[in-house]
Amino acid sequence: MALVLQEARYVEGEAKNEEIDVLSVEGAAALIEYFKSHIRKVYSRLHVTKEDKQAELALAWITKQGGKVTAREVLHHHVAGVKMKSEALDLFRNLEERGMGKFEEKEKKSFAFILNTQGDRRQLPSNPYGPKE
Repeated sequence: MALVLQEARYVEGEAKNEEIDVLSVEGAAALIEYFKSHIRKVYSRLHVTKEDKQAELALAWITKQGGKVTAREVLHHHVAGVKMKSEALDLFRNLEERGMGKFEEKEKKSFAFILNTQGDRRQLPSNPYGPKE
């Protein structure tokens, strides 16, 4: 990368010679960091299942609702594409299996999901490259 930048700078008259200088090395390092940040974004989405996407959408919506919702509310708002009661219950079970909260039967045929506190939540599938440090 540094060589390509150096040659481009030389052709444009910005560099005095073809020997790689500090500016080209720093530019190459900046480009690599840029590419790495985009690789992280793309890679984190490559192995995401339909259930992962649905859980992510549902968690965002449940959080906005204060952390506690009923199956009826999820159905009414078509959260994460849910259109039937059975889908809402499956969603609640999926979230509970992921350690994101508790699925409970409130009253006869009334179901709710309560998010765990932030510290108690397991994460959705993560990017193996990890967060940018």
